[in-house]
Amino acid sequence: MDRAAFHKLCFILQTVCGLKSSRRVCVSEKVAMFLSILAYHTKNRCVKFTFKRSGQTVSKHFHVVLNSVLRLHSMFLVKPQPISADDTDPCWQPFQVFKINM
Repeated sequence: MDRAAFHKLCFILQTVCGLKSSRRVCVSEKVAMFLSILAYHTKNRCVKFTFKRSGQTVSKHFHVVLNSVLRLHSMFLVKPQPISADDTDPCWQPFQVFKINM
């Protein structure tokens, strides 16, 4: 992941979702642990070795970041609009259903 995108994600999680640093773990480290688990499908044991944290700490912060990311669903997921039958956009023409007269 690009550094700028990572910092934007951390900023959004802090401002919109209220994710805060704890006494010993900062927000960027929490998000890095979360993304490491998701992106590389690493186990809790590997992440605790990489970040030098206990397994309980890794698990707790994973769930905190997961709950924050789930709160963003209304911001990033939009309900699709149906395509009307009289739409003239040429990109939708192959998907139109033609009626067969019998």
